[in-house]
Amino acid sequence: MAKYINNKGKQRAINLCKYKIFWDVEKIDEKDIEEAKEEQWIAVTPSCILDDIFEDVNSLYPDDYCSITKYVKIYYEYADDDILNLWPMAMCMSYPASEPSEDDDIPAEEFEREVSLSKKEIIYFSRLLKRTIGDKHSPEMQEVMIRYYESVDKTIYNFVNQVVHDVDVLPVTVGLLSESQCGVIKKSLGEKAFKFAPRIVMDADAVRHILSRHGINGAADHSLGNIEDIARMAFVIANFDDVIFDNVYSKKFQCADNSPAPHIVLKKRINGTYYVVEAVSDGKKGLSHIVSAYINNA
Repeated sequence: MAKYINNKGKQRAINLCKYKIFWDVEKIDEKDIEEAKEEQWIAVTPSCILDDIFEDVNSLYPDDYCSITKYVKIYYEYADDDILNLWPMAMCMSYPASEPSEDDDIPAEEFEREVSLSKKEIIYFSRLLKRTIGDKHSPEMQEVMIRYYESVDKTIYNFVNQVVHDVDVLPVTVGLLSESQCGVIKKSLGEKAFKFAPRIVMDADAVRHILSRHGINGAADHSLGNIEDIARMAFVIANFDDVIFDNVYSKKFQCADNSPAPHIVLKKRINGTYYVVEAVSDGKKGLSHIVSAYINNA
């Protein structure tokens, strides 16, 4: 994985997908598929024979292309924050040349030539990949990812930015749990269930902890290196899929009887899984507190 800074000063991660698209479904066997996977390519079997499809886009491809090979390799480079991963930032292709070079004894079917694709070709082959392998995510998950991507909370973003610049700030509200969500959390707490505060706040210490562990220079990972993702926390809290209680208790926050507040973990599936760690409390101030957050992209 590579990283670069875009023209807005934001760091983005670039991934590289490698697709080996087999040319003619009638010539494919299981050995072809297994060999591609061993070479760490994503093996793609089209639903139809693809004769002449490449020549329609670029006349450089040899006329007898389909007779000399069974596959084409496409390198598909995309940015992590391209949420649907359908339109690549760059793409190039290698294919067996019709003739080997004069200085090379490699047979024609094994000699590959790499071609950089034009914008028109990138669009063309992106559509080809979409037709042959489908979208990376289900329509339902794409909808979740779009909603997540658009959910940056400006109040939370400004709060985190102020903490980064050592401005003294008061805690900010990042969520207000519904009655049904409180019921789900109480069920996860089991015998420890109690009437806890549905309003969730985040203080500067929580932000500093998140950034030190999961920020751009995080000790554990860099999953929240973009503070826009921290500012999407409210979406995760409002739409969590699951909650976990592992009998962990806070060293900082207490309940009304001065017992440690239990930690819960809210989970939301996005492009990966977003985890929000929260100390739920029935304290006099009527607040529960963010402890940490991170994204597992596995």
